[in-house]
Amino acid sequence: MTNQVKTISEVAKNYEVTPRMLRYYEKLGLIQSTRLSGYAYRVYDIENTDRIQKILFLRKLRLSLKEIGMILNSSDAQQAIEIFEQHIYSINQEVSAYTVLRKAYEQLITVFKSAALPELNMKDEVLQSLITDLPIPNTTLKEEINMTNVNLAAAQLKKIEPRVIHVPAYSVAAAHFIGPDPEQHAFDQIKDFVQQNKLWELMSDIRVFGFNHPNPSEKKPTYGYEFWVTIPEDMEIPAPLKKKQFNGGEYAAHSITMGNFQEWGLLEQWVSESPRYEYRGNGNPENMFDSLEEHLNAYTYFENGDSEFPQMDLMIPVRRKRETP
Repeated sequence: MTNQVKTISEVAKNYEVTPRMLRYYEKLGLIQSTRLSGYAYRVYDIENTDRIQKILFLRKLRLSLKEIGMILNSSDAQQAIEIFEQHIYSINQEVSAYTVLRKAYEQLITVFKSAALPELNMKDEVLQSLITDLPIPNTTLKEEINMTNVNLAAAQLKKIEPRVIHVPAYSVAAAHFIGPDPEQHAFDQIKDFVQQNKLWELMSDIRVFGFNHPNPSEKKPTYGYEFWVTIPEDMEIPAPLKKKQFNGGEYAAHSITMGNFQEWGLLEQWVSESPRYEYRGNGNPENMFDSLEEHLNAYTYFENGDSEFPQMDLMIPVRRKRETP
């Protein structure tokens, strides 16, 4: 194969992103892959690998994928300038919000140190001044800040806070594919099965889960994906789908917008640092360590014939830590 093109796995490895993220960029029209004659896998040429570099750079600048598409697909520099200026505007908001928050924390420390019984006494003069200062109406950002900006800054100060949820046991229909575009191949089987049986009418709580199977690695860049859709226990499943039993259990779940798969790292960090929960999976990388990706609002997706799932939950199996005496 010519060194002028690279496979999806090669690009994913070079730029430290997931193949699935690259396919999502392609679905949005940000990049385009091609298939060489006599070669099984889709590849990216120099122009598209260059676009991938630009996308990743702009993502690090906190631009949305919609904004990135507008910049890359336009020859008008003014449009890019306006987007950059809007982000400078937002950064100024955040800087002001951080300043207000820092002042509020310093004043609260003073209150708690001076109080005989440290508590939030809302009649205290200092707290009364904070109540007055925080919800300032929007005027000139260089001079004033409103509560929306304070909330924005507060959100930036926190790490993710996943939900710990219990998922009940289900019977599922499973589709598995190994090779190029495994997510699409496996999901096409699931989607056809659901639509043919109008499964959303049989199960109002229909759910869709998925996971890498096997995970991609340097030695095995070709990977697979397995999709599950929940089904009635007594339902017969046609080949090539397989009927399986999902045991459920507790999961640390973090919602993302489709495409933000880099947040797996944040969720993994939360589990590893949690004082109350610990990982309970099988430790096998072949099936993504028992972690799951739930495509949210499956009922609405199938009933309305939507083109994509806009949100998903990243899910890591957890259990409560045993208390040490």
